[in-house]
Amino acid sequence: MIKDWTKPDQTRKMKKQKINEIIEKAKNLSKENGNWHFHMLGENCIFNNNNKGKFSIVFEDEKNGEIYFSLFDDKPLKDAKVLADLMYGGDFLGKQEKDFHNPEFNLILARVKELVLENKKWHHHHLHPKCVFNKQRGKHCIILEDIENDKILIATYSKKPMEDLVKIEKLFYRNLK
Repeated sequence: MIKDWTKPDQTRKMKKQKINEIIEKAKNLSKENGNWHFHMLGENCIFNNNNKGKFSIVFEDEKNGEIYFSLFDDKPLKDAKVLADLMYGGDFLGKQEKDFHNPEFNLILARVKELVLENKKWHHHHLHPKCVFNKQRGKHCIILEDIENDKILIATYSKKPMEDLVKIEKLFYRNLK
């Protein structure tokens, strides 16, 4: 079940910050080759415990052990794309998709394609090995919150799953102009 995934104390140490400050931190850490990642949390996301009804971007500075968040009334797709470009590289959506598939990811991708065809909301995450939200420490995970079926679909990886990320991110950012 979806509610069984979250940890009760995961948002306790987060500091609120303006999105432009978060983007600046991402730029600086990227220049320093510092480890960081981010999440865009939907208004009803399983990880959005303290801010239901709002969207948020959570920024994890792995180098310094700090976590920041910024709140939004509307989906911050453009800000998330700026951070995704910094994290994966500005051309990451143009990368060639390979035929390799994680069998667990095949289920996620098939479900996302169904939801896209039905024009229904969907939400996914790439959880890094040290991510505060990751219950499978040491592994990368791609998860899909399947709200309609009250399920979490999970694909786990021993290394960064760029090929599979490109496939799902292309669907996620498909309407961004």
